Amino acid sequence: MYNIIITGSLGSGKSSVASILKHKSYSVFSADIIINNIYEDGIFKKEMANIFSLTEKQVSKKSISDIAFKDQAKLKKLEKLLYPELNKRVKQHKELCKQKKSLYFFYEAPVFFEKKETTDYDCVLVVSANKEHCESRLLKKNMSKQKFDKIYNMQIPIQKKEELADYVIFNNSNLLDLKDKTKLFLKFLKQKYE
Repeated sequence: MYNIIITGSLGSGKSSVASILKHKSYSVFSADIIINNIYEDGIFKKEMANIFSLTEKQVSKKSISDIAFKDQAKLKKLEKLLYPELNKRVKQHKELCKQKKSLYFFYEAPVFFEKKETTDYDCVLVVSANKEHCESRLLKKNMSKQKFDKIYNMQIPIQKKEELADYVIFNNSNLLDLKDKTKLFLKFLKQKYE
């Protein structure tokens, strides 16, 4: 089984590529979705409440992220709490894919280069878009410009990610164009691994 990382900048279209792959019946695992599930499961609610000086009822992904992206020390504590659970769930999903004899394991990891989450990968796909497109997409999803700028500037510049990638999809157009580019990426994988 080949491990394929999907990464890029905030708002670049990583999740859209993951969704396209899912519609083509590929197994795609998303760090963002797992982190959301960890919040919903409430398994770290008490610890999060302590770190962020909140009541357990106040703990939500939004309340935590609003504080964490303003306080690097608290952000590091949060990551130290969440990442081991995330990595455990990634391993479990990988095992399921192996049992199903899947050829590919796609893992959408938004901060792959920043966190150096794993060395267990065969190919890194970077979904790239210019900052204006990224910002526009996230403002439409009700993210504030200040929050976008703060998170975007914490990440490794997209040009550096492009240099580190095995393949880059430039996503400055529309969904139809992104679907076509994702098909070309799948052809690239087929030529490389099949």
